[in-house]
Amino acid sequence: SLRHGGHPFDLDNLCEPVFSVLVNRKGWFGGRRPNIRWWSAERSIASPTGCRIHLADAVSDDHLSGQTVFEGVYAGAFPSRATDTRIADWLARSVQDQQAQDRHFAVRLCFGTDAINLGDIATGPVKSIIDNLFPLLGGAVGAPQDWRIERLFVGKRQSDLTSNELRTTIHAL
Repeated sequence: SLRHGGHPFDLDNLCEPVFSVLVNRKGWFGGRRPNIRWWSAERSIASPTGCRIHLADAVSDDHLSGQTVFEGVYAGAFPSRATDTRIADWLARSVQDQQAQDRHFAVRLCFGTDAINLGDIATGPVKSIIDNLFPLLGGAVGAPQDWRIERLFVGKRQSDLTSNELRTTIHAL
């Protein structure tokens, strides 16, 4: 099911316990979450249930299929909490009344900086940015419908971006 106790599973929230085990317990990435350069995740309903981990040396765009509904580069400070709406404001100016309705999405977040902790899902900038995609995904401040994200890619050190830039690409599935 995509729900537990009546609440939808957010893909980013499902990644937090995985990083906790891989990095904090198993010592992957040198035991430090800031050492994660990129990661991707996909949520699906399948049997058996659980988590499948695939190791890869290179980034693949295969999981980001679908119609591109938004692509843009944000330049500025990244939000540190879900109620910091600078990304939502930027996105709202860019999409102009294009809400999700019943759609699901693949999202790609690419940061120019290396000085960002991609593994800090619970309190880091990745979660804050995802929570601010509501102008397109649906929802509102503090109540985003980010459960609509079925595939997610997050990367840093993108050579074509400056340290304060974020490229966001959203595909409708």
